Amino acid sequence: MEGDAAPVEPLGLPLALAHAAAYMINEEVDCTAYLDLFTDRASRLESLLPPGADTDNYGRRVTTSLLLALDAADHREPAGLAATAIRLAAHLDPAGHPDTLWTTQAVTHYLTTHRTPPAQGTGPAPDPVTAEQTRSALRLLHHYALLTLNPRDTHRAVRLHALTARAARETAPDNDTPATVRTAADAILETWPEHEHTARDLTAVLRANTDTLADHAGDHLWRPDAHPVLFTAGTSLLRAGLIGAAVTHGQHLTADAEQILGHDHTDTLTSRANLATSYLQAGRTSEAIMLGERVLADRERILGHDHPDTRAVADVLRRWRTF
Repeated sequence: MEGDAAPVEPLGLPLALAHAAAYMINEEVDCTAYLDLFTDRASRLESLLPPGADTDNYGRRVTTSLLLALDAADHREPAGLAATAIRLAAHLDPAGHPDTLWTTQAVTHYLTTHRTPPAQGTGPAPDPVTAEQTRSALRLLHHYALLTLNPRDTHRAVRLHALTARAARETAPDNDTPATVRTAADAILETWPEHEHTARDLTAVLRANTDTLADHAGDHLWRPDAHPVLFTAGTSLLRAGLIGAAVTHGQHLTADAEQILGHDHTDTLTSRANLATSYLQAGRTSEAIMLGERVLADRERILGHDHPDTRAVADVLRRWRTF
């Protein structure tokens, strides 16, 4: 191997070299052959990542090595799942998420409907993806050094380097992104423990993954409505006694709801009501009551005085005024 050092210069970044090494081992090609593949793929990358877009001077190398590895992995069994799986993982916390997330109905359905289709004329469409196949896809991505799978790490079994994740997101088809984001949110919600007090570590990891997903999702978690996982994460912060974080979460959620959905949308009213509750828990009683009164006025105007949601807010406000 000492005489085959040519790929080091064009690859450069250790992460890209890791992708390259895994590819050469799995595909049984030498450095010269890999360099030819790498150079050819890099030259065809202009439409996905123009040189001017790579201001950090590492994106093209990582993206090229990623795409080469995904091409190869997608042809291994379970065929057609590698690229779809890593694009989903790329929207989650690089520090890790539980592998049980990949056995959820949300993920198996997504992989079934979004897997890379077989070449034309190769036979009927594959059967629905099973939970075991999703785990096999993760192991395949691990073998190609595209993510790290360690089932013994209970709550952070699946980790993905932030640069690999970025490359996966940037090269994903735009029309797939909304479904990818909603699937990740659905899967987090399916994984969320029913009794948080007995699974505090898992809950903390799921909150971190919700934050990462929200950072990458744009407004896809708000179309057509706010995804329930956004509210679940805020409520979870309150239950964990993380009052300051709950207030910050509620403020951001309310601002996003007002901007994306409008001031009178039901989810916007819910965001304001939850923020008022966070203010109360933080000892900011006057702010909580003021915001609660705004929510009550909005619900009376939009839903009417006798609507159950309006009456519920009125009952809560009466209790708060006695504090």
